[in-house]
Order: sequence, then structure tokens, then C-alpha cells
Amino acid sequence: MAEVRNLDLLKPETHEVELLGKTLDLSFMPCGVVFDINDVVSELAALTDGKMEELSEGGNIARKAFELTVKLCAIVTESQYPELTAEYLQNHMSIRQLEALAGEIRGLLDRELAAVGGDAEGKNGETAKEN
Repeated sequence: MAEVRNLDLLKPETHEVELLGKTLDLSFMPCGVVFDINDVVSELAALTDGKMEELSEGGNIARKAFELTVKLCAIVTESQYPELTAEYLQNHMSIRQLEALAGEIRGLLDRELAAVGGDAEGKNGETAKEN
């Protein structure tokens, strides 16, 4: 019989967060949004790098950083709940919630990018046999 590689073994353990009455699955990042998220994270880093004093004073840099953070969060929330748009998040989330979710997303992006060179055979090189 032919050997069947079980790609379901590559899915990480469940990691969920509750937000606005919804459960977001942050176990993995759908491949369709990885590049969009990476672009926003890179833009945020370029905007804020070495500018903590300017950020704390408010102004244009702080406003743009806020808008990018909302956009980052909305990419993920909309991929699971289309009604959780950037506008909806701005009108229903606190700054603390926004920053916490953005931190979770950045951590998830780091894990996803690290996994690209990871164990392509699955956990412990396991494969499943076709019945």
C-alpha cells in the first residue's frame, strides 16, 4: 500500500483568545494572510523604531502606529469573523485589548515564520499509512 503523509500532524496545539464575545483561533496563521500581516508588522517597526519619545507625545507617528495596529488586528479577526472589521474594532475595543491582541499576533507570526524551516515531516517524523 502507498504511504500517506499525515499533514494534520503539522497543526500546532490550540491557542485561542476571547475577544468581543468571539473565540479567535491563534493556533496558526492562515497562509493567505501571512504576507499581509508581515507587511504591516514591518511597516510598524519601520515607523516606530527608535521613536518611543515621539510616540508617547502623540501626533502623526502615534496616530499612524495606532492605525497600523488596528489594521494588523483586523487582518486576523476578519479572516475568522468578517464582521470584525477595522472600523468595528476601533469602535468596540480598548487600547489595552488592541495592544494585547497585536502582541498575540506578532508572537504567532514569529512562530509561523520560524516553523517554515521546521519539522516538515510532522511531529517526530511520523507518517500515516493508507488503509
